[in-house]
Amino acid sequence: LPVLSMAAVAQRAFSTYQIDTDLVPAIRNGRRVPLDLGGIAEQGPVALLTPAGEFLALYEPAGADARAVAVFAPF
Repeated sequence: LPVLSMAAVAQRAFSTYQIDTDLVPAIRNGRRVPLDLGGIAEQGPVALLTPAGEFLALYEPAGADARAVAVFAPF
């Protein structure tokens, strides 16, 4: 059976959002971040990816911000 990366699975299962590099440390720690995911989070959490395509976490809208649902990124 083929083995898929976490990033590939996340992209198939969730809507995705590519974040700016400066948000990576906050997302790795599960902090609220200033992202407006309202338009793409209609069907559940959004997979956040780095510009290089690394899957970091699932986030959901929280007002004008986004909050962590689950963090997968190693420290």
